[in-house]
Amino acid sequence: MSYSGTATYVPPEFHIKGKYHGKPATVWSLGVLLFKIVAGYYPSFLDLHMLKLHLWSKTGLSNECCRLLRALLQIKPKNRIQLEEILSTSGLRPPHKTTSEVVVSSALQWFLQ
Repeated sequence: MSYSGTATYVPPEFHIKGKYHGKPATVWSLGVLLFKIVAGYYPSFLDLHMLKLHLWSKTGLSNECCRLLRALLQIKPKNRIQLEEILSTSGLRPPHKTTSEVVVSSALQWFLQ
């Protein structure tokens, strides 16, 4: 099986097993995109490890946004937030959004319509 898409957004299960399922892979890709928007760079293995340990943060980001990143960027697909649950997370609701979070929230709402 081959992966159709940008290599940076490939979910880890494809690297491990050579296969993936659409919705969990989309959740992973949205996590990578959100991370890039709010952090300014793509997540490294260290960032992913720090997220897993609940130790990753960035000045100016809400705790809710960091929790959402952690929910999106789970290594195991079954542990990721469901695609349909993303918009109901408090990290995407006012009033504590940064400009980056507003952009991501708008993009996700459009994408999930």
